[in-house]
Amino acid sequence: MFRGRKIGVILLFAGLVVFLTGCGKTKQETKYYDSDFITAMETGMENRWKLQDNEDKKDEDLTKTDYAKWISTEKKQVVDYRNKKFKDSKLQELAITYINSLDDQKDALKYFGANDFYDKWEKAYDKRTQAIVAINKIHKIKVPEKYQSNLDELLGNGKSVNEKVNKDEKVAALLKTIKFNAQPKEYAEDEYTTYTAEVTNSAGFDIKSFSANVKIKDAAGTTVDTQYINTENWSNGDKVKFEFTTDQEVSSYEVIKDYVEY
Repeated sequence: MFRGRKIGVILLFAGLVVFLTGCGKTKQETKYYDSDFITAMETGMENRWKLQDNEDKKDEDLTKTDYAKWISTEKKQVVDYRNKKFKDSKLQELAITYINSLDDQKDALKYFGANDFYDKWEKAYDKRTQAIVAINKIHKIKVPEKYQSNLDELLGNGKSVNEKVNKDEKVAALLKTIKFNAQPKEYAEDEYTTYTAEVTNSAGFDIKSFSANVKIKDAAGTTVDTQYINTENWSNGDKVKFEFTTDQEVSSYEVIKDYVEY
């Protein structure tokens, strides 16, 4: 009798162990790839720099194939992370942006040899470096000492682009403050009317050169004239007077940035 009860206890204990073990297997921890992505990104950049170093030693003009190798070498390290789980959702978003910027550089190669190739390449490069700056703020990017200057160059460009974007946004806001008023005509029969606007530079920084186009529209919303306004050395806080003259009816107008130098 005692022996039977003992065997029963052993079997019950064994069953409990199996049950608990099974429960442990079904409850698996979610795998996040934040750190893995950073490591892959570092490796990809380092491999790209190695290729670029080899091209520099050849002392020959770069070819479309050279550019393509740089991109593919870097991209193959990170492309799989486009659909991986990240604990930091912002890092995941930036990882996708970074991968997309490599795709943009690849797309720019379609125009290799064209006059606007470098403009398209630089645009993708700027987007890539902006992503690198943002990622570096979340997780410090580490590379071998010999490539630290390469990374510093990327970070420097990204910061410069961010500053320009920030200034562009403030200039866009400044444009919205430009309000023109019609001035009294010297002669009633005069067909032309002068419009002026006094505008304070509230952007928060000096503007070396500024120009914009004023698109003049009639009551139907049709552009009937375009006038040009500009100023130089527009210091922060300074007020300038813009002026244009037109013989068209000014029902509304739109001020569009033409050129700005900071």
